[in-house]
Amino acid sequence: MRRMDRDASQSGQLGLGFGDTKPSDRLFFALFPDAAAVAKIEELVDRLRREHGLRAKALRADHFHVTLHFLGDYPQDLWRPIAERAAQAASKVRTSPFDVRFDHVSSFASRRQDAPLVLRTEAGEALRELHATLGEALRGLGSVVRVSHGFEPHLTLMYDERSLAPRPINPISWRADEFVLVRSPIGKGEYEPLGRWPLRG
Repeated sequence: MRRMDRDASQSGQLGLGFGDTKPSDRLFFALFPDAAAVAKIEELVDRLRREHGLRAKALRADHFHVTLHFLGDYPQDLWRPIAERAAQAASKVRTSPFDVRFDHVSSFASRRQDAPLVLRTEAGEALRELHATLGEALRGLGSVVRVSHGFEPHLTLMYDERSLAPRPINPISWRADEFVLVRSPIGKGEYEPLGRWPLRG
């Protein structure tokens, strides 16, 4: 999230009219894997590092997530009211629980030296449906938040100088039964859950 979304977040702030104010906090909606899936992700990262000479550190285990909607980077005096309105939109979402399943790994193309290495899926229909449903609710807030349209389900493992071509893996899956609004103070490497919403049809 951090590198991939930086340019987009800056453009979003300009569109909201406070691009000249230094942002302090990042907001996004996400799905988090359960403990069993996290353990498998860590095992996969260790194997990929050994087999392909990857040198970068993996993301922290409690930071592995699937971003549903990146809302933007906001100044100190704006992130709270934005989060409150985003929470109101989230409460309107009605989607049944579903299985998240990632079946291959690859690097995303990047103009930077360190490319994001991610889990990807060829069976992401339920993820796309949740993204679309939450997006519709967020669009009801008007231009107060940035709502993404394109969505490629993925889970970032690390950022490494070496890029890997797509390759299959033993599937990593978990049951998604909630989504989370997260605050991340910029530059501190912390995630703070601001709200959780159960998935229910």
